[in-house]
Amino acid sequence: MLLFEKALESFYNAHKDVFTEKVGLGMMCGLRVKDAETLGKIINSAREEGVIVLKAGKNTLRILPPLTITKEEIDEGFKYLSRAVSSL
Repeated sequence: MLLFEKALESFYNAHKDVFTEKVGLGMMCGLRVKDAETLGKIINSAREEGVIVLKAGKNTLRILPPLTITKEEIDEGFKYLSRAVSSL
């Protein structure tokens, strides 16, 4: 399993109160959020933390890192994304 997939799985498991399921393949993935309002808050909070994530559909948090991402960047990105979700 890729480092990114492991980190995503860990992040998803830590925040199952916000996310309902993982979707996508490989590094083109997303997390379904319980509602669109929460999704908007996550996107804004993540931006304030320095993490760029996007909306896909009505309630999916889209995560699409570059293929050249390093382990350190993955760890740092999920650390800041976790802070953004925890601040809701």
